[in-house]
Amino acid sequence: MIYAFRILALALIFAAAIPPRETLAESRVALVVGNGNYGSVPALDNPAGDAILIAETLKALGFEVTLLLDSNQAELRRGISQFGRALRQAGQDGTGLFYYAGHAVQSFGTNYLLPVDTNLTDAADLSLVAIEAESILQQMFSAKNRTNIVILDACRNNPFVSIPEFNDNGLAEMKAPTGTFLAYATAPGGVAFDGLDENSPFTQALVREMTVPGVPIEQMFKKVRVAVLEKTEERQTPWDTSSLISDFTFSTEKAHSPEEITELQLWSSVQSARDPAQLKLFLHAYPNSQFRPEGRKLLAELMEEKPLDSAVSAPAQTIAHGQNLSDDRLSNVQNWMFQIQELDEDGAVETLAATEYDMLVIEAGYNFSEWAYDTRQIIAKL
Repeated sequence: MIYAFRILALALIFAAAIPPRETLAESRVALVVGNGNYGSVPALDNPAGDAILIAETLKALGFEVTLLLDSNQAELRRGISQFGRALRQAGQDGTGLFYYAGHAVQSFGTNYLLPVDTNLTDAADLSLVAIEAESILQQMFSAKNRTNIVILDACRNNPFVSIPEFNDNGLAEMKAPTGTFLAYATAPGGVAFDGLDENSPFTQALVREMTVPGVPIEQMFKKVRVAVLEKTEERQTPWDTSSLISDFTFSTEKAHSPEEITELQLWSSVQSARDPAQLKLFLHAYPNSQFRPEGRKLLAELMEEKPLDSAVSAPAQTIAHGQNLSDDRLSNVQNWMFQIQELDEDGAVETLAATEYDMLVIEAGYNFSEWAYDTRQIIAKL
């Protein structure tokens, strides 16, 4: 639930517009990976939220996106293989993009991405448990398409401090095939910040700048670099290198409206939260949303996994007395309602949220009049 609030809050920060889903002549294929929930190395707070935000932004920019969250070695290898296959099918004019947020290390000049099941006690075994970053470039080279982009928001800290061989900070600079743009969250050998708020500084700047229409990729990443330097007080310098032979811009269409920005950010929030109540609120609030088919599918899956508690004739009780799963769900919905008020000027979304909230309270056997948030009074005023 904390993930949901943090991503939702980011909607209030973005001033740049997210363009609508673009119709483009060339195929755009992206693999987006966010690994944070590690088992044997320190966990990271932001990669999953970063990856979701990037994935939804790329979808709006015309990319066919595969999103992998907290993937193990087998899942990551399979995802890379399928990405290469899709890129080859896209043809010579296709554009491929790989984004990775999570732990990564270098060893003997080679960069490795760490799956969440990485368990390493000897540096000699690194290639057996991790994924070489160059494997992405190999898939792109195999596709022989004109434009490829690799973005690594990694090197956030050294996860193997107890292994003496890993004393190099950050990642090594890679050599890419012609037609490739390589972007790193920080300079080779440097360390990137995970971020103290909802997303990493690099990803925040990246999403904001890539949605500005008509900006060439080279200029766009220069603006990202300036923004991250300012955000981190010059402690992190994003780095890029290019062998592109074609012009490329992420957004070519007119910027979207503030309402559509809010819709995208709210969808990112509810998708990451995977809470049926929030999904229902979103579908009620945005009946014509481009995310509605995906939302209905996800809601059906979640309802099968976690059916709503049956209505019971239990006596009225308050949060302080509840110890079961229903208490947590209702508390989560209540908190989310307070968040959504900040984005709701005309009261429509709040009315829907209040009504849905009352329904959940009643279904769980509670007396909603005992809750601090008086939804009936709010609806009467509206």
